[in-house]
Amino acid sequence: MKIDHLHIDGFGTFHDKKISGFSEGVTVLYGENEAGKSTLLDFIRFTLFGYPRLKDERRSPVYGGKHGGSISLINSANEAVTVYREGKNHQFHFVYKGKTTSKEHEYQQLMGNASSDLYQNVYAITLDELISIGKLSDSGMEDRIFSLGMGLSGVDFGGFEKDLVTHSKEYYLSGGKKQILLELTNQIEEREGKIADLRRKMDDYNRLTELLKQLESECAELAKQRKTTILNANRLTALERAYPHFVEYVSAKKIISGRDSFTLHPQQIREDYLAYKAEFNAAQKLITQFTAEAEDLKRELATLKTNKNLDKNAHVLDYFKSTLELYRQAAIEIEQEKAKIVATKRQIDSVLSQLGESVQPDILIGIQGTLELRNTSVEIYDQQHTLVQKLDRTEEQLLQYQSTHADLTRQLEEVDTEIRQTGINSTAKAEEVERERIETDTLFQKALSGSTAPTSGKESFLPGIIAAGCALIAAGFLLLYNTLLGGTLLLIAGLLLFFIFRNTAKSKTVAPVQDGNQMNRRLKELENKLQNYRTLSAKRKELQRQIEELSRQQKSEENKKESILSESENLQKEWEQLLREKQLPLTLTPRSMESFLSGVDELKKQYQRIKEAEDTLLHLTKTKEDFEEKLRIVLPKNELPNYNTALILIQQLEENASIRLRHDQLQENLQKIEKSIHQKQEETLQLQEKIDQLFQLTGVSSEQEFYARFEKQEVYQKAEEQLQTTSKAIQSICGQDNFEQTLEALTQTNPSDLQIATIEAKELAETTEKTYEEKNRELAECKTEIRHILEPDEMYALLNEREALQTRLDDAAKEWLTTKIALRVLSDSKQKYETEKQPEVITYTRDYFREITANTYEDLRISLSEKHVSLIDTSGKTKTVEQLSRGTREQLLLALRMGLIEEYEKSSEPLPVVLDDVMVNFDVHRSANLAKALNRFGIGRQVILFTCHEHTRDLFAENDATIITW
Repeated sequence: MKIDHLHIDGFGTFHDKKISGFSEGVTVLYGENEAGKSTLLDFIRFTLFGYPRLKDERRSPVYGGKHGGSISLINSANEAVTVYREGKNHQFHFVYKGKTTSKEHEYQQLMGNASSDLYQNVYAITLDELISIGKLSDSGMEDRIFSLGMGLSGVDFGGFEKDLVTHSKEYYLSGGKKQILLELTNQIEEREGKIADLRRKMDDYNRLTELLKQLESECAELAKQRKTTILNANRLTALERAYPHFVEYVSAKKIISGRDSFTLHPQQIREDYLAYKAEFNAAQKLITQFTAEAEDLKRELATLKTNKNLDKNAHVLDYFKSTLELYRQAAIEIEQEKAKIVATKRQIDSVLSQLGESVQPDILIGIQGTLELRNTSVEIYDQQHTLVQKLDRTEEQLLQYQSTHADLTRQLEEVDTEIRQTGINSTAKAEEVERERIETDTLFQKALSGSTAPTSGKESFLPGIIAAGCALIAAGFLLLYNTLLGGTLLLIAGLLLFFIFRNTAKSKTVAPVQDGNQMNRRLKELENKLQNYRTLSAKRKELQRQIEELSRQQKSEENKKESILSESENLQKEWEQLLREKQLPLTLTPRSMESFLSGVDELKKQYQRIKEAEDTLLHLTKTKEDFEEKLRIVLPKNELPNYNTALILIQQLEENASIRLRHDQLQENLQKIEKSIHQKQEETLQLQEKIDQLFQLTGVSSEQEFYARFEKQEVYQKAEEQLQTTSKAIQSICGQDNFEQTLEALTQTNPSDLQIATIEAKELAETTEKTYEEKNRELAECKTEIRHILEPDEMYALLNEREALQTRLDDAAKEWLTTKIALRVLSDSKQKYETEKQPEVITYTRDYFREITANTYEDLRISLSEKHVSLIDTSGKTKTVEQLSRGTREQLLLALRMGLIEEYEKSSEPLPVVLDDVMVNFDVHRSANLAKALNRFGIGRQVILFTCHEHTRDLFAENDATIITW
């Protein structure tokens, strides 16, 4: 799997962030500190393999957005896979082959069934996670490699081994507190002890059985006596408690017996009388109070007088009050607006002088589409600027071509000079030298073989003569049919005969055989001359080709320059045409158009300001005139309307309005009070009638008789209530069924006799209770002893339980032994694997570590099961990880992870490797070595390196890594 691009909706400090540009091999993500590289590392981890369980570890979004995002991947089969996760509610889905699904197990299969721990601790690591070898165990990497080495890629050996250990400890652990084997053994011993005790106590069983029957009979008799004594004591105690209520009962009954024919009236009659009486007195009091208040209001009304003229114009008071400040402000603002108009006209003159006198203000104000004109000027200026830059680059390129052309021409002349110095100035001369070299070589070979006689050369040239003759005959026939073809063939035959006769003549005059050493020196001289000529000829041909190519490129640049000049001229014409259409000065340039249009906008703004000021002045003048017109209606004829007279008039109108308002309020209050007096007088008459009706109903003629009758009635009512209360209390204490018998018993006794009888009954009940409890204790002890003595069913039950426990113990022992044997087999298999299979991991790790450290260490040993890594330096000394410097330890553990990944991915889908600034403790040389090692490691997979260090970025850039600037 390789990351193609990713999109973050909301994660930590990121919101709506898209990152692309990842490639196969090494990709360096460079950014400053606090740029969010660690946050991005967590986003990759969580999106690929799930969010942590704890909410605080999920990096919730700080600046909004949905918590989560997506990563688009390309697998080893070049198929696209897009995975999306949310951190808030753990939503998940992925898209593969155009199908969207949320089945986690299908996604895990695509990821090679890698776990979150494996990816976090081996593939995507920070500096802190790098230096801990224990993280490799947390990842489960060694178990997965072990499974792959055994050919069982789907088996989790780490989890299987852990389950076996846990399972064996449940059955037996030396020194453990709670285990199955120990518990079963203890339970068997307990049952055997009980069986032995039961067998010893068989003799006591019959004796205790007889004693049990006797005690049960005695307890039953004592229970009857106990019940009788308790009931008698409770009855006497109840009578003693009820006697005070009985005394009150007798007193209340005596009072009620003297009531005779006295009629009881409802208590509501008395309450109604008291309410009517209170209302009558309150009404009389209010009548007196209202009468005094009415007299005061009449006296105050007589003192209030208003101005009739001001009363007639009271309706304009609100208008004057609401518009007075507007009137004053209008007078002030009228002068301000006049001054603003004058100042604006001066500003217009200043702007016009800046824009130039050649353009009329009406034309400038009428210019429309200034935004379009601005954009057009910017576009034309940009195009002109671009053309100028192109022209500068073209002229610079032409100068460079001219310089290069001169340099190549000079080199060509130098090569021609060197060719002339070789003595070979043409191809024909070269062929002649070649023939001489061949002849010399032939003579030299013959001299070495001992042959010295020259040959006539006729035999060697005979085939050529025959071929030339045949060509002449064929040419004669062709001339009859095709003159051009026959002539060409005739020429070729003639040239062939010329060369044959020429060489024949030379061969006849071959010089005598020379000395072998001289021929050898001559042969080397000719070979060197030919070699130099061929080398220089090839160089001359290449220089000619370069000159021709350069001439072609120079011509292309000259054409480009003419095109640029033509385009620039057309652009200038287009600009001038635009100025004519807008009636603008032709002296304006695209660069100055922005300033010119800003002046036009300012001019329009000033004219608009004058118009607004004139409109405001007209409105303010109308406001001032309207106020003064209404002011003249109310003011005396000899007073001028202004702010001060208006202020005085408003004060007079307010004072008169206040007097009028007070007069109206007093008049209204007086009417209300007179109405209230009348209402209260009516109420007193009605209340007096109700009181007279109550007197008549109760048969009294005065208030004194009314109160006396109800006091006597309260005595009788209290006696009846007391009679009912005491009856209920006696019944509650002594019971409701025998109330009459209870009254009879209370009548025939007195408190002192009742107290003595109660004490004696309680003492008898306590004595009986103690005797009953003692017999019950003896009975319980007897039953307990019997339960400890053997009964047949209990003995059989204990024997069956012991047998069942023994069977369970045998099965548990077999299960424990099976588990221990499985652990031993698994341990032996892992040791055999580390001996036979693991050298692949060690080989990969050793190669990478040697490459990083420049062969500082000779060998290394690794045991994943024992979590042990050691190094052997060139002197043969062994060092553990703890004895290494921090930088070397980080280099070793990084190489170990690279080796593990190499071995693991032999049969699993490659995953993106993400490293967060793991080189901060490396020196310059080992950093460079690691860059080369990671480039080799990145072939066929993806390595993403986060860094905030420029030198790290530049180092990987030199090694052709992809650089993404954060």
